[in-house]
Amino acid sequence: MDHPIRYAVSIRGEWLEDRKPLRKRIAVYEVVKHLAATKKYTVDAINSAVKEIRPQGIVRDVEKIRKRHCFFHAKDQLIEENGSTYALSNRFGLKTTQSTLDALIKHFPEEQIRYESVQK
Repeated sequence: MDHPIRYAVSIRGEWLEDRKPLRKRIAVYEVVKHLAATKKYTVDAINSAVKEIRPQGIVRDVEKIRKRHCFFHAKDQLIEENGSTYALSNRFGLKTTQSTLDALIKHFPEEQIRYESVQK
């Protein structure tokens, strides 16, 4: 029986959680959390990076979210920017995870983001 694919993620040369395999949604979450935390990249820049995959973006204003269960919405998971609060989608399948990570890598090369698929 095949096990689900997970991802080991590296940012700026350091593997997250000692290369522990992360679930698809957590891999994307960790990358976006890092990008937002640097304060160099806006929510608009992150959404623009993935517009070909997710035209509506992956980060949304919490005031406009109808289905909270489809987003990381715990207080410590939210992104604060210019007085607004944003949440990241938690809906990522195999194809959208890889294409989202690839788009973020392409648009933010200075962050040295990498990932490897890992069978759990």
